[in-house]
Amino acid sequence: MNNLKKMSLIRVAFYLVLLVVVLGSCKEEGRDNIMEELRVEAMLRFQGDYTLIAAYSEKPVDMNNDGIKSNDLFKENCMMWFSEINIVVAGENDLFMDKNECFVSQSWPTENDSRLKTKEVISTYEKPVYISGYNMFMTGVHGHFSSDLKSCQLTRSPKTSPENTLIQYEEMRLDKNDIVVIVALRRVFTKDGWVTTKVESWYQKICKV
Repeated sequence: MNNLKKMSLIRVAFYLVLLVVVLGSCKEEGRDNIMEELRVEAMLRFQGDYTLIAAYSEKPVDMNNDGIKSNDLFKENCMMWFSEINIVVAGENDLFMDKNECFVSQSWPTENDSRLKTKEVISTYEKPVYISGYNMFMTGVHGHFSSDLKSCQLTRSPKTSPENTLIQYEEMRLDKNDIVVIVALRRVFTKDGWVTTKVESWYQKICKV
């Protein structure tokens, strides 16, 4: 009898362990399915190239030495027209990113030595025009999508250097209408010298990758 009782207890324990394993496996599979659905939707909606359509500084700045400060950076620097971002969403079997991750690269006009020495008024245009006082600098960071795909947390900000005026990324907002908004703390060179300000940049998708 004792042996039979022990065998029954062993069977019960075995089935309990098996049940826990099966339930855990189903839960993990369900989570994987949700993450895969998020990855596919993020890829369809956000992957691709974007061009800058608006850029606003929290502080009014005079970047073109005309004595007039503005929050609209397009009025201060026509090199803004060259700014672009590219978003790459994790692949199905990506070895370097999780399913809710992406890689965001951004090009941004940064001041060179020529700009720092310029005292005269710098002409601005309502179209892309190259200015010798700026170089386009590329920054790349990883991001994590929110579960509702309304935002993306950029996980790393590069150190400030003479070639890179970005201090840190604060947020990236995602819109269904092919619009991405990046908020970052940046340094900009003005008539009064360097100014640190929060910049909100609006990008419109121009093609899918």
